Formats: sequence, structure tokens, C-alpha cells
Amino acid sequence: MIPLTLDEIVEVIGGKPTAPVVPVTVTSVSIDSRTVESGALFLAVRGERFDGHDFVEKARDGGAVAAIVSKPVDVADLPIVVVEDTLAALAKLASFHRDQRSLHVIGVTGSNGKTTTKSMIQHVLGQRLRGHAAVKSFNNHIGVPLTLLASNASDDYVVVEMGTSGPGEITYLGTLVRPTIGVITSIGYAHIEKLGSLDGVIQEKGSMIDHIRPGGCAIVPADCAPIVQRARARTDLTVVTFGETPEADLTVSDIRTTIESVRFCLNGNQELSLGVPGRHNAGNAAATFAVCRRLNVDPQSIAEAMSAFSMPELRLNIVRHDGMTIIDDTYNANPSSTSAAIDVLSSVEDARRVCVIGDMLELGEHARDMHESIGERVAKSGVACVVGVGQFADAVIRGATRASGKLETAIFRDTESACRELPRLLEENDTVLIKGSRRLGLDKLTRSLRVPTEASVLKE
Repeated sequence: MIPLTLDEIVEVIGGKPTAPVVPVTVTSVSIDSRTVESGALFLAVRGERFDGHDFVEKARDGGAVAAIVSKPVDVADLPIVVVEDTLAALAKLASFHRDQRSLHVIGVTGSNGKTTTKSMIQHVLGQRLRGHAAVKSFNNHIGVPLTLLASNASDDYVVVEMGTSGPGEITYLGTLVRPTIGVITSIGYAHIEKLGSLDGVIQEKGSMIDHIRPGGCAIVPADCAPIVQRARARTDLTVVTFGETPEADLTVSDIRTTIESVRFCLNGNQELSLGVPGRHNAGNAAATFAVCRRLNVDPQSIAEAMSAFSMPELRLNIVRHDGMTIIDDTYNANPSSTSAAIDVLSSVEDARRVCVIGDMLELGEHARDMHESIGERVAKSGVACVVGVGQFADAVIRGATRASGKLETAIFRDTESACRELPRLLEENDTVLIKGSRRLGLDKLTRSLRVPTEASVLKE
């Protein structure tokens, strides 16, 4: 964070100090008393399971030099500033901080690939420039301001991940981020319970384009005409399209995949290799390439850095244990990302393949049809066994059995029962894809397969 005095912060957020402001300097912002550092400003945020106001004293003991609250607290020896809404104060402070110096602010959104692309951009740029990216999936109304506030005076760039689950959220985040480079990774059926349709997704994700600063750059998928048109309507932006279509500015071709790598060509002359699985990651890499070239990183340096990139946690992570290969893609799921994960499983040729599909959430009235379609898709991919987990497990299996009557199938209503019973369906050298929305916690299933209990052993 760029150091700010408490006086400056009070003026920005419009807060009311409970006592005359003392001359302290704030060097970081935290909403978690466990991570407070010396010189921090602590914002007391109310959550579903906690209230930050209960931890102001702990934040002081951890080194906080002031606290922002929305209700009275009785903590001695700590400057307290009262505001109506601490999250609104966080947003105001982040917006002010964002404009205190000139640096490249890279906003990344999309239906799939946000976190991977954000991580890939950070991995490549970090080899040549100073900067940071959103940690984990800090992509909402709390994570985005914290990412902006974590930028230091010496940084050349910051990479901000921008997520949404309903209309207007990208617009709100866009007003805070105001990117100089905006990346839309992909458009697909995600969060349509609230966004309503694919058109709703396009409108929501595309709204980031409206907030790119004049003179900036929009990097967008060539296969989504409405997004490309919206970008090109901004005559004050440079627009770069990417994808497998020949019309793309960065055309991805000659894609070769294995369970551990992707190799491809950009514009027929730039060879790139990733040590991660997934055909779709060629597109994420193309978007990353465009960002890095915009910041004047040379193509060879980009290629070298990409070859050493590894996937974020719970995203197509390859786990090997006792002869079994597990593809752990349990961070989240929608129809597009699930189809991409099935493609990765399909690339395995020398093993029995098992596909575990958990619920894909936030699909609204489309949920059952889409789960059935995924069941059909996985059955047609040639797997030996399909397992459904969760509320829509029966829909997955119904679609799978309709497509193929030769499959072994199973239904588990929750993750706990899957942990107990799935090992009995598996064989020693299987390759197992585990995919589902985060709320199901299917990463527990990966862990249970790595450490089987006496009651759950591989069948002989």
C-alpha cells in the first residue's frame, strides 16, 4: 500500500473519529485480525459467520494503528473512525488509492479461466516487472478493493480478478478498478440463475469494457461477436482478439494436448508450451501473451516463463497416488469448465477412465437439462464409469445412460457418502476426474482417495 496518513483516510471515506485524529501513518489494510501487520488499518466487516467489531482489540494487539467501524467499540489506545458502512469505506479508499500513481491495472473477467489467466499473467510479468496479483480468488466487492490497496509505490502493475454472480456486479467493480488493460477470458453458461441467459452473461461480462480507461486495451475472445463489437465501439481503445478462429488477432492453432501439457502455435509462428493440461488453456495463454506484449515483454521471455507455469490450487491439478491418477478440478464448475475438464480426461489413452461429476450450481431453471447434457457428453467421451454427486446426480446419470448403456454408474447424494463408497468402484491404475462446484467440497474426495480408510479400499 502507498502510505497514507489517518487524516487523509478520514477525508477520503468521510468518517467521524471518536477522538482527535492522532498523526499516524497507515501502510496496509486488513479485514482479518489474524493477518494484521504493524502499521495496518483494520476495517471491521460484518460477515455471515463473524463480526469484525468483535476483533478490533485483537487487531490492535497485532499492530493495527487505527480501526474503521460502523458501530461503537470500546478499545483503548487505538484511534477509531466511525462510518455508516465499512465496506463502502473500503471501496472509497481503494478507488482513491488506485489513482494515486500511474501503473498498469489489468482487469480480468470471464465465465471460465479468470483465476488461471490472472495467475499466468502474474507469473510471466513477475519475471520482468514489479507488481502483484489478486491472491486466491479475491474477485468480489471485498477482494477487489483489497487487491488494489495491496499495490505498492514501486509496482509497475497490478492484476485484478473481477467476478460476478448477478447483474451489475462487474459494473460496480469496474468503477473501482478502471483498468488500463481489460481481459475477458471466455463467455459461457455460468451464473445464469441470476444472469438469466447467455445474453445476460455477455452483457454482464462485457460491461467491464465500458470502464477501461481511454487509451487502454481490451483483450477479448474472437468467437464472441457481441463482445468484440462492444470493444470495437470504444474507438479510444486498442482491441486485441484471440482464439482458434482465423479472424483473431492472435490465432491459436496446432493444439497438442496431454494430461500434463498443452502445446500450440500463435499466428503460425510463435510456439508456446505449457506444463499444464487443458486445450482451453491455450486460449488463456493467448490472452496472457497479449497482456505481456502490451507491457513490452518480448515473445521469447513470455514463452520461457509460460513453460514453467503451474495451475492454481484445485484447478486441473494432477495427483498421483498408488498407481492412480486423479485430476482434481474441484474449485468450481459450470457447463463450459466441466466440458473442458472432460476433454482433459479424454486425452488419457492408457488407463481406465472414471468421471465424477458434482453439482454445477447457479444454473437456475436450466440446471437439470444442463446436468443431463454433461452426462451425455461424458458418456460419449469413452469413460468406463460415471459417478454423480449431489442434488443433480440423477440427472447426470440419466444423461449418461441415455448416451451409452455400457457404462458403470453410481449416484451419491453428498460428498461424505462419495468419500466412503467411491473407492470400492475404482481399480488400481484408474485415471479419475473429480469436478464440481466449490460448495460441495469435492476436494475432500481427492484427499480421501489419497489417504484411504480401512473401510474404503480399492477393490482388488
